[in-house]
Amino acid sequence: APRGSEEYLKRVKELTQAILSLPHITGYCYTQLTDVEQEKNGLYFYDRKPKFSPEKYYELFSRKRDEYDL
Repeated sequence: APRGSEEYLKRVKELTQAILSLPHITGYCYTQLTDVEQEKNGLYFYDRKPKFSPEKYYELFSRKRDEYDL
């Protein structure tokens, strides 16, 4: 599990970069929207409150392949 919000954001960014680095992948879908019971990797907490501002999620997920240093 990530040790804090900065590590969490770093992991999401790196995961997004890894997906976009694959030449045959043109998009992706993040399916773990909320934390559930023992899994804590959702974008929102168990009670559906956002872990970060919507602007931060937009910044992470709206980037295109050529905007990353791959």
